[in-house]
Amino acid sequence: MEVEYLLLGCIIGPFGLDGTIKVYSKTNLADIRYKKGNQVFIIDKEGNRSIHEIANYRKTGNIDFVKLLDINSIDEAEKLKGCSIEVVKNSNDLKEGQYFFSDLLDLDVYDENENLVGKIVEVMELPAHINLLMKSTKKKNVQIPFVKEFVRKVDIKEKRIYIHFIDGML
Repeated sequence: MEVEYLLLGCIIGPFGLDGTIKVYSKTNLADIRYKKGNQVFIIDKEGNRSIHEIANYRKTGNIDFVKLLDINSIDEAEKLKGCSIEVVKNSNDLKEGQYFFSDLLDLDVYDENENLVGKIVEVMELPAHINLLMKSTKKKNVQIPFVKEFVRKVDIKEKRIYIHFIDGML
């Protein structure tokens, strides 16, 4: 089986002199992903993947400050600017009812009467909750709050999501 990776974020530059990197976060499980001793992968601008071990981590807002064991200077950290940082996708990290954002993308959206109404094109993490952006069959963008009041069923294997739509939503 092919290994899948999850994007944690984009390296935006060094922080301090010890080689700590600043990462614009794209994960809501940063505490798990950046746990000391975990392995992450850095993908450079040519698409080459290198493996690194986490030494330390802290977060402020959407910025993750990550210290890797083998990056020990500001010059080494500066070379990583613009690179992506990823981990191996592991479903064991999720609790029941949780999903990877990447698994929600491209799901076909059905209403409660089994009518195909669109496709999920983006997952947005907003302050209040996660929203799904659906491109409707009528080419209209519709934001759907990812909460139980609207999301009735998610079937990753069948690539389907069932939504309860209220008047005016479509």
